[in-house]
Amino acid sequence: TGLHFVDDDKKVGYDGLVIAEVKRGSGRDRSPFINLMRSNFIREESISKYCLGVISLHPEIKYNRFKPIVLYINKLLKAS
Repeated sequence: TGLHFVDDDKKVGYDGLVIAEVKRGSGRDRSPFINLMRSNFIREESISKYCLGVISLHPEIKYNRFKPIVLYINKLLKAS
């Protein structure tokens, strides 16, 4: 929670967003947390916080590879 990015010119915050990192072993068992999120129709995604910060602070940078995830994050933020 409280994720924000800052550089010399700009500050971008993601209030209302929770990032949860789930470590899994080599087994196929799902974590109870992932099951809870899926039961609430919140799908798991993967993005580097560093990459999200760069994209957020510098929208002029091409980010096609991350666009679906960024759109999903924006959708979640609008719903919160």
